[in-house]
Amino acid sequence: MEDKVIELLKNIGYEYSEDDYSLLMFCIDKVVSELNSRCHVKKLPKGLFESACERVCGEFLYLLKTTGKLEEFDLEQAVSSVKVGDTSVNFSGTSSDEAFNVMLNRLRCSGEELIKCFRKIQF
Repeated sequence: MEDKVIELLKNIGYEYSEDDYSLLMFCIDKVVSELNSRCHVKKLPKGLFESACERVCGEFLYLLKTTGKLEEFDLEQAVSSVKVGDTSVNFSGTSSDEAFNVMLNRLRCSGEELIKCFRKIQF
């Protein structure tokens, strides 16, 4: 999962470095644990892998932004338009900070409807 998340971060426009490793691992553990808990399973369902990767990216970027460590990130490049699944959003005319927040929210909530498909009944 780590390699896939790093690839997604690079595609979004973030330059990943080894200094980010511990924060990235924290985000991976957090997202996987949350999804496993919501689905009542011990191992992440294969069908949620892509959504989990997007959620990790969103969580990682959100934590960097809230701690003020996302200064070198080019918001204009990252948020001119966002496509998640079959939904596309164009941000022309929107401030870069607002557009970035929308992108973060979409990443952090990726696969919300899909989670229901993998949820197990807990007795």
